[in-house]
Amino acid sequence: MNLIFENSVLNRINLQRLLQELIDKQRFREQDADGVLQDYLKFIDEVVAQDRSRYLSFSLASGSSEAGDRVDVLLHEMLANNKSFHQLWLVVQQVLLLSHGQATVERGFSINKQMETDNLACDTFEAQRLVCDHVAAVGGIQNIDVKNKQLLSSCSNARHRYRTFLEDQKKEQAKAASAGKRKAVNDEVDQLKKRKKDLETDKESLLTSADEFAEKAEKQHNVSFITKSNALRKAAKEKDSQLKLVDQQLTDKLCSSATVKSQTCPCE
Repeated sequence: MNLIFENSVLNRINLQRLLQELIDKQRFREQDADGVLQDYLKFIDEVVAQDRSRYLSFSLASGSSEAGDRVDVLLHEMLANNKSFHQLWLVVQQVLLLSHGQATVERGFSINKQMETDNLACDTFEAQRLVCDHVAAVGGIQNIDVKNKQLLSSCSNARHRYRTFLEDQKKEQAKAASAGKRKAVNDEVDQLKKRKKDLETDKESLLTSADEFAEKAEKQHNVSFITKSNALRKAAKEKDSQLKLVDQQLTDKLCSSATVKSQTCPCE
């Protein structure tokens, strides 16, 4: 996503090539191409510039989810419900709907493998194999010594071993729940810290741009630059309000994290 800022000219050329390809394939009207280019420039100036940190920190492998950040989710949030970029969203939709391979089919194979593993529990499988191997070793089920003391003792203690197994499982589940709760709080703290850093970056960027427009207005005696400068300063104040709210949330969450840690330590 850094390319949005660093290669704006190249991005515009690539968009023109994409539009021409869609027009050649009769997937888009030629008379709407100029409108899409204007929408793109407007989107960069009015939307991306107001929230630079979100795009600069975008990474397909950085998210907490398995896939990281998602391009389709980001573009849908920014374009789908904004009537000002209707033509641009129509083009983006067609690009997002293009087929990119057989990932869906391959994902089905992974699910099948996971189901097979889950259905074959190790303890059950091992017990079944031990019984079958012993029956085969003695030459059939009729040759098993049912009066064997070790066999009788093992059978009589089966219920006790099962209860012990259930207790161990319960302890493991409680430990996993405590660790999961602690991890969830830590993840929220990390997200709030990232949000705080992004807001600080946005605020600094907006104030810097506002100062630049103010200097242009003074040098060129152009009132329109003052209007843009004031709009950016207003946006910076909104970021500052959001920053104070995030600071309070972060403080509360850190206190909550300390409480959870003190509660879960005895379990470890």
